[in-house]
Amino acid sequence: MIRINLLGLPKPKKGRRGTLQPDDGGAISWGILLAFLALALGLNAFYYKHLSDRAESLTQQQKAAEVEAQKYANVQRVYEARKKEVEAYERRIKIIDQLRKQQSGPAMLLATLGDTVDQTDGVWLANASDDGPTVSIEGTALTTHAVANFISSLQHSGNFKTVELKDTYQDDRIKEFRAFNFTLICEKKT
Repeated sequence: MIRINLLGLPKPKKGRRGTLQPDDGGAISWGILLAFLALALGLNAFYYKHLSDRAESLTQQQKAAEVEAQKYANVQRVYEARKKEVEAYERRIKIIDQLRKQQSGPAMLLATLGDTVDQTDGVWLANASDDGPTVSIEGTALTTHAVANFISSLQHSGNFKTVELKDTYQDDRIKEFRAFNFTLICEKKT
């Protein structure tokens, strides 16, 4: 019978047949296997320690990020509240500006007429009517110069395009002094 050595182990020496000879290749194989296993376990333990440290570091970073996110959430809430306040103030300012622009009604007319009469001596107003684009003013003055001064003051007030004297006459009903009744037509600026 022919034997073929496929393992590449040395041929056993011829000797007595019945005695066992020590096999050195098996002991070395087990030693290499145990050394490799110890190295693998060591590397695995080192890698586990590395991953454990990394997980702990990430957990700490996550907690720090959550604290910072909470802080920023509080800042964002305050920012949103302030933003709503600013928007409310802006709406109020727009409403006030709009009301000022539309404030050309009787209050402005009365204020203008009152200031103008205060600047002119010897003039009293009896009636003022707002007829849209024009204003009719009726009054009494002590002199014709007072009427002319009143017309000049109205023109310089800046609220009227034109101020025209419709009529003027001396009031004969008042005997103690001379009085002149007048009627003015004023065209408002738009």
